[in-house]
Amino acid sequence: MTFSFVDVELQYEKVKGLRREDVAYLKEWLLRQPHLPQLRELDIMAFLQSCDFSIEMTKVTIDNYYTIKTFCREVFGPRDAEKVKTIVEHYQVVPLPEPTEEGYLILMSGLKNSNVGVYSFEDYGKAIDMVGRMTLYSRGVFNGVVIIFNTKNLTFGHLTKLNISLFRKYLVYLQEALPAQLKQIHVINTSSVIEKLLSIIRPFMKRELFDLIHVHSDYKATLFQHVRQALLPQDFGGSQRSTDDLHDEIATLVLENIDLIRVDEANLVDESKRLVRWTKSVGVFGVDGSFKQLELLD
Repeated sequence: MTFSFVDVELQYEKVKGLRREDVAYLKEWLLRQPHLPQLRELDIMAFLQSCDFSIEMTKVTIDNYYTIKTFCREVFGPRDAEKVKTIVEHYQVVPLPEPTEEGYLILMSGLKNSNVGVYSFEDYGKAIDMVGRMTLYSRGVFNGVVIIFNTKNLTFGHLTKLNISLFRKYLVYLQEALPAQLKQIHVINTSSVIEKLLSIIRPFMKRELFDLIHVHSDYKATLFQHVRQALLPQDFGGSQRSTDDLHDEIATLVLENIDLIRVDEANLVDESKRLVRWTKSVGVFGVDGSFKQLELLD
């Protein structure tokens, strides 16, 4: 089935603060950045919204995003068709049908089962990336994203497989390059595993990101204070279709549009064409795991 992109023109009506002249300016700016790929209009819109429509912040975030994608291939690199099928089978990343009253997309995520043997943080990150990409292309730009992590199937065995160095890189992506605004992060069905995980990752997170996290040991008592219950799947007490049904729907969309995802995977930076250098020569991720700042040309 031929994929139909969301109507780009409707985004200018839907997204408050989005201006045609800003998108046009960034298209022209990209033409003067030989190391960067040329982007779809939807991608530029998403980056603008994520940066509160600041042109200069958007430039930096675009460069950060494609630089991280280039040098963090463990997560963002291509997988063959069979591997993609396995990924969408084991990792549940589900955009819910209705946004919040503020226009935020709700993304429910978790492990499909507790089998440690099939778990890989790299593949989980890839699942989130692929679903996020297809959601943007099929539904357009949102005012922000609310993530609900269901940790029911997470065990201490999964923590032993967590590559801390890679996770730190991924945190840099979330904090410096994500083409969406994270508004809330809810962790439900928690246990002592989550306490341990948060203690591990807390030193690497900016205060602004950590403050978005809400931990719910009993989500039925506290989650609905933040997210209207009716917006959730029926298996979480809401009015929407079941999580499994919604997962099957987005998994099919990903699998049927692998070629579209391949195009995005090929959009990388070419450092040999970069007109300015990193402020430090140790590379994109320094020895301390921090992201190096860029000086971008106008």
